[in-house]
Order: sequence, then C-alpha cells, then structure tokens
Amino acid sequence: MYQNFIFDLYGTLVDIHTNENSAYFWTKCAALLTECGYPYTAAELKKRYNALIGMEKEKLTPHYAQPEIDLGIVFTKLMKEKGVKPAKEFISFYASVFRVLSRKYVKLYPEIIDIMNLLKENDKKIYLLSNAQTLFTIPEMKELGIYDYFDDILISSDCHCKKPDPAFMQILLEKHGLNISESIMIGNEYGSDIAVADAVGMDSYYIHSNLSPALTGAEKATYMDLESGSLQTKEIMKVIFDKKDL
Repeated sequence: MYQNFIFDLYGTLVDIHTNENSAYFWTKCAALLTECGYPYTAAELKKRYNALIGMEKEKLTPHYAQPEIDLGIVFTKLMKEKGVKPAKEFISFYASVFRVLSRKYVKLYPEIIDIMNLLKENDKKIYLLSNAQTLFTIPEMKELGIYDYFDDILISSDCHCKKPDPAFMQILLEKHGLNISESIMIGNEYGSDIAVADAVGMDSYYIHSNLSPALTGAEKATYMDLESGSLQTKEIMKVIFDKKDL
C-alpha cells in the first residue's frame, strides 16, 4: 500500500497558460524596471534575459544531467547591470509581476482539494516534485489554497536539477528516508514525471491532461489514465488502496 504520494504540479494539479512571447508582456516588464530605476527597452530586456538564462544554464550543465536555473539570479543580474543592486524584496515583487503579466490563467483542476483531503484523511504523506521556479510557484500554490497540504515541496530551481534527472528524486527520497516500494509519482508528462519514477524503480501514475505532450503510443506506467483529462477522487481512491485496475 502506498504511503507517499509525490505529485507534479503544472498539468497535474494546476492548469495554467502563460505567454512570454508577446510584445505587450516585454513592454510592460521593461516599463516597470525603468520606473524603478533600471532602464530597459522591451527588446533589450528580452535579449538580455534570454542571454543570462543561457549563461546560468551553462554553469550547471557539467554537474547535472538536467540542469535548472534559478530565475532570481537572472533578475538580480539584470538589475545589477544597470548599476543598482536590488533588494531581495524587490526581486520577489518583480518576479510576481513578471509572472502575472505572462499569465492568462491559473486554476486547479477539478477535485484536487477533494483528493488532497482524501489523502490526509488516510494519513498519507504528500510531496511535490516540480520542474518550476520557486519565485513563481510558491505564491501560486498559496493563491490556489494547496500549499499547506504538502509535507514537503521540492522545486527544481532550488535543487539546480529537474525531472527526469534521478538526482532530483533522490534529494526527496534521501531527505525523508522514503521507501520506494511505498511511494508513487503522479504526473502528466511521460518524459519527465514517469521517467524519473522509472529511473529510481518507483511506481507511477500517468494522467493525460490538456498540458501533456502528445502521446507516441509507447508510454507505460503502473497506472495510466488517458481519457479523464485530470485526476479524479475515485481514481486516487483505487491507488490509495493499491487496487491496480485503472
């Protein structure tokens, strides 16, 4: 019977749509920085932002199979290059505005709160293993009311690596002494969520949501839901009691 439920976030628990390619987005992001004493044009900001991401990724590439940068470092460097070292509070504020401006919507999939309550009522441990940015993700989890359900939250930007790198999963396993045979990874991306579970010999539950990559037909997981589009209480109930008949 599973005791530890390890969730992906975006595309599994949370439905989100963002767009960082629009001219409007970069114009507004540059305007805010300029107003606060960091003068950028939209074109200059976009170019330098992407360049710094590439540079930070290069630093991590020798150390991790799947490196993940911290955008907080990128935002800090963008501002320092204009001659003023930003306060940490301003980095957090700017990251929040950056995310909100890029976001069309963010919402929970149906029944997610019911699922979280169901797991807690059955004394299960709930963990997050997400390829994401802490500066964006923690505020969104709090906004959506799911932050406090998790026994621990691991986000790739903090760990410098991301799924499917088994090093990311190992951080969680070793930190909490989790028994792999009592744990299951639940996610919507076969190439990251299911692959990282396979890499450490863990059971997995694949859900094909609106944010999942196209299927090839070769996907395999312990449990596979290719039709519902989101996690559902009745499906999770079967997993809780180890009924492998999904």
